[in-house]
Amino acid sequence: MSDCPPRDRVLKVVCGSITSPDFGEIEAHIEACERCQELLEAMRSGTLDSADDLPGNDALPTLPDLELLERLGQGGMGVVFKARQHQLGRIVAVKLLLAGNYAEPHDRARFRREAEAAAQLHHPNIVQILQVGETGGMPFLILEYAEGGNLAERLQEMPLAERTAAQLMETLACAVEFIHSHNIIHRDLKPANILLSGVPGAALDAPLLKISDFGLARRLGAPSSTQSRAMIGTPSYMAPEQADGKSVDARTDVYALGAILYQMLTGRPPFHADSSLETLEQVRSLEPILPRHVQPRIARDLETICLKCLQKDPRRRYPTASALAADLRRFLDGRPVAARPVGSLEHGWRWCRRKPLVAGLLAGLVLVMAAGFSVSFVSWRRAEAQAARAEISEAAALASLHKEEAARQEAEEQYVALCKALRSIIEHTSPQQLLTAGTEPLREQVLMETESWLSRLIEGREKDIELRILRAIMLTQLGATRVSQNRGLEGQSFLERSAKEWECLQTEGHCKPDDRVWMAITYGLLSQVCERRQSDRAQESMASALRIWQGLLREPAHHERDHLGIGYVVAGNGSSVEVARRLEKIRQQVNRPGTGLECDLLVDLARVAYLLSDAEKHGWTEQSPRVVATVREAAGILKKLVLRTPHEPNTCCQLTYIGLNVSAFLRRAGASEEALDLCEGTNRVLQGLVQEAPREGHLLEALSSSWIQIAKTRWDLKQPDEALGAFRSALAAQRQAFALAPEAPGSRWELDACYRHLGRRLCELGRLDEAEACFKERLALGSGDVDWQAKVLGELRHWAAQLGEDVSTLSPARQQERQRYLDLCARLEWKGVKDSVSVAGKTP
Repeated sequence: MSDCPPRDRVLKVVCGSITSPDFGEIEAHIEACERCQELLEAMRSGTLDSADDLPGNDALPTLPDLELLERLGQGGMGVVFKARQHQLGRIVAVKLLLAGNYAEPHDRARFRREAEAAAQLHHPNIVQILQVGETGGMPFLILEYAEGGNLAERLQEMPLAERTAAQLMETLACAVEFIHSHNIIHRDLKPANILLSGVPGAALDAPLLKISDFGLARRLGAPSSTQSRAMIGTPSYMAPEQADGKSVDARTDVYALGAILYQMLTGRPPFHADSSLETLEQVRSLEPILPRHVQPRIARDLETICLKCLQKDPRRRYPTASALAADLRRFLDGRPVAARPVGSLEHGWRWCRRKPLVAGLLAGLVLVMAAGFSVSFVSWRRAEAQAARAEISEAAALASLHKEEAARQEAEEQYVALCKALRSIIEHTSPQQLLTAGTEPLREQVLMETESWLSRLIEGREKDIELRILRAIMLTQLGATRVSQNRGLEGQSFLERSAKEWECLQTEGHCKPDDRVWMAITYGLLSQVCERRQSDRAQESMASALRIWQGLLREPAHHERDHLGIGYVVAGNGSSVEVARRLEKIRQQVNRPGTGLECDLLVDLARVAYLLSDAEKHGWTEQSPRVVATVREAAGILKKLVLRTPHEPNTCCQLTYIGLNVSAFLRRAGASEEALDLCEGTNRVLQGLVQEAPREGHLLEALSSSWIQIAKTRWDLKQPDEALGAFRSALAAQRQAFALAPEAPGSRWELDACYRHLGRRLCELGRLDEAEACFKERLALGSGDVDWQAKVLGELRHWAAQLGEDVSTLSPARQQERQRYLDLCARLEWKGVKDSVSVAGKTP
């Protein structure tokens, strides 16, 4: 081709509308011609914005009731302007045919087809056509205006967070399914055709997405208006069958959605080369680079979903866009996805496609070897017939496989839900409740029936560890109910079965810390049941329970309440005197490891567990001497353990958690001085642990809790200055913990509680300016959240209401305190209004 091609054809090459059969010749000419390259650069940079630069037009048309404001972009056949519609006073987008009066018939037909396709689709995520018209022989469309640009501009090679990408793609897939439900295939889905209706720069949100440009859309079953085997679309997002000019269906759009998801996750399309021809060749012959090789943090399930969309064979993709949306929803909900990774055999086949030369040499070698074995013509015909039958059988087997896969997926989802329900049933009751309150008859019947059903289910799933663990816990609970009802022989039967299951699980290495808690409870209960009749078995079981408990105490302290539960089970039921005798007997029978300190520690903690439970049964009243005496006895044991005995860091942390619980018991029972003594001791231990490990968030949170307990006790003792100092120390420690893990669940709420305690005490003391500064910092935690601000201000009004609504009935001091809450609320509300006005007055 010696002469330069017309500008409209150059423009179609740039925009990816590959409809010309001599496309390869045009692209080769552009690469060798400096004049065409200058024109190409001007088109890409958007400098062709005058009327003379528009192919086939002498001047911009004047459209009725429309004022063209600026050009937004142009494609293979049209140019889009931002315009003002005077009669309705709104901003719209106007699309004009580039060639104008000189447009070819197929371009006009394509323009008309876009209008017909989009006019049928009324969906919140599809750009709406407002009007279709023609002026001076030039057709035009008036479209909904999306001021946020398009998705391609927002990506700019910057990948999105995987959950954001999955949510956006789920929305797009639902919109595409709506398009397909009207028997329309888009055929040109790409980030540039996904418009954003929000303000420029706003955070990406699913409702903002708008699918546009139906110029290449085609109705299913309708004859194609393009030439045979013409390639229509954008190369980087074009399915292989579309690149080859073959027939397309809904799975072609699914491929394009997969390419868009790939770019969202990695910042680049799956295929992209220096020229369109090279890109098309990659689409036909290469496999995309795995997304996790580009961005290693991408979840494997999301990668599998993306690669299933990008399968070369349409039959291996999702059959519909709704199936893609459903799998994305499973991923977002944390459920197993339907898509499965590519297997080893398929990887080998794809390797052959990527390495045709090596694969060809290997195939040639096989053929040379096979040449030595001649076959007859009849045998060849027979093989052909067998291959045809095999193909039919393969199609039937594939259909059956799809049904089996869907059934397996449904069964898997039901199984996961069943396991959650079973764990909820059997973990609802704590060890203390099992031994003190017994079990309701209805719950006991449910446990019995569920255990029987669970045993039958395990017969078909012997390797299912979760089911075996659930059955072991259930057997332990059934044994505990029999022990609490003085039915020892029945209880021993259940406990023996549970202990046998736990031994197998531990041997196989399947017991996590939470499971070992229940394992220790099983051995502790079994020791009680066997104590009178089988002393050796009782001693062996008690040694096993204590050994497991020792191991748990060496691990990070996340199960302090469960450890107390184990101690309670070890101690057994009855009066404190009987418990002390039983524990002394355990001391004499069990071989102490090492120096024996750990055995003494376990026995003493068991006494603390029993004493705390005994105090809980009698309620919180200052008139109850028994409660105070019981908790004081527990506190005495803990002071000896925490302050006088050296332990490893995790054990120390465990003891301080229990010490904080006991000090809170003492404070509520009226023994504030003793509560303060114990709490300050645990506080000193925690400060030492924090100095050794200053970046351990759970230690900082425990230190903050100890300061809160000290502050509350100081306040009860009428020491306001010391209490305020302790509240500020708690706030400082919690700030450090929040800085280490601001996204951790509950981290912000713990910090908010510290601000709430300090702010209220400042209000009660009349230090309103300091209280206002404290509450302003507390409001800042909400980052402008209106609900957060309403919660904080609502607390101030609630505190005021607690003092009484009728001011005349309040003492002067109560009236002043009530007014301080209301004054502080008014100050903070005024600040919120000022901030809102100042933000609203800024020019975007």
